[in-house]
Amino acid sequence: MNKKILFALFFILAFFCRLSNAELKITKVEVEGKKTSLVFNDAFKISGISMQNGNFEMPLYISNGKIYKQFSVINRDFKRYILETLSKNNPSDLKTAVAFKVNKMKPVKKHKNVRAFASVIVENSIEIECRIMNGANGLWIAFPSTKQKGKWIRLLTFNDYALKESIEAQLIKIYLQAISA
Repeated sequence: MNKKILFALFFILAFFCRLSNAELKITKVEVEGKKTSLVFNDAFKISGISMQNGNFEMPLYISNGKIYKQFSVINRDFKRYILETLSKNNPSDLKTAVAFKVNKMKPVKKHKNVRAFASVIVENSIEIECRIMNGANGLWIAFPSTKQKGKWIRLLTFNDYALKESIEAQLIKIYLQAISA
């Protein structure tokens, strides 16, 4: 094949791969006292992030002396990106759709309301821990939250309701498949 044709095919393929590969970007930074909230792609917000000594720590859940991670930054480059954005306070205006995948599904049998522990990875950058719960109206997803002054405060909120519904539907579908296998 002609080198020009190969180059053109490579360029077109690279262009379309870039279009299909969404990026996770910080679109808003909110500082609330000692805690920081980050909005990603105007789709969801993580609250309760601690800033210390030029570094950040995602919110943790502490129960009965045990510490549980609720969020993990799983991509080293993305962690650097977060630090850079926070230090320069320079959020992006990128607002692309967000892709996710269910990473973990661990059904639980000996608990009154918790049916499974699960996690979702967003854009291969952030892992979000959650639980599948059984309530009066059936199965529902408990996303990360913390209890303050006897009241539950959400640490993960969705601006993109379709994204939330899609994640919840996928988690419940995989849970039902896991328990029927």
